[in-house]
Amino acid sequence: MKLESHQFIRYFEPEQAAQISQIAIIKKFNPREIIFEEGDDSDSLFLVLEGEVEVSKRSGEGNNYVVITSVKS
Repeated sequence: MKLESHQFIRYFEPEQAAQISQIAIIKKFNPREIIFEEGDDSDSLFLVLEGEVEVSKRSGEGNNYVVITSVKS
């Protein structure tokens, strides 16, 4: 999927969508690769263009993860 066809981008006016597309950085991640962890500082917005992302949270003990949701494109 191209960024321009992502549902999120469709909420913007064409000029705004074009600006977002110009500054966007497309990254590919390996299976099971951690994109960022709970508590990390982030100044990014991640959109799933292809594949699936699992969102998880550390359990109360801190060593296990509980799946919150799974996002597919």
